Amino acid sequence: MTSPHKRSRLPAPVVVFFFSLTLLTTGCSRAPSFNILGSFFPSWILCGIIGIVLAVVVRLIFVRIKLEERLSPLILVYPCLAGFFTFTLWLLLFR
Repeated sequence: MTSPHKRSRLPAPVVVFFFSLTLLTTGCSRAPSFNILGSFFPSWILCGIIGIVLAVVVRLIFVRIKLEERLSPLILVYPCLAGFFTFTLWLLLFR
């Protein structure tokens, strides 16, 4: 006969899975932020602003060397360029 107080055990793969999930949360110890005039701003906002400014600078260079005429569609080129600069800065500064 089985005892009514017998403890059921979880299979080992389930335990390993949930343990590995807890290890993934260890990287969330602090949020990368900047103290600007007493307020904390997430660093991704700063990277985004710098990425947009760099995309504008590259656009001015493209217009000056007359490369913008050959780019199409511009509505995709410049947001992708801003995203490229933003994500590159994020990886370089806050990896």
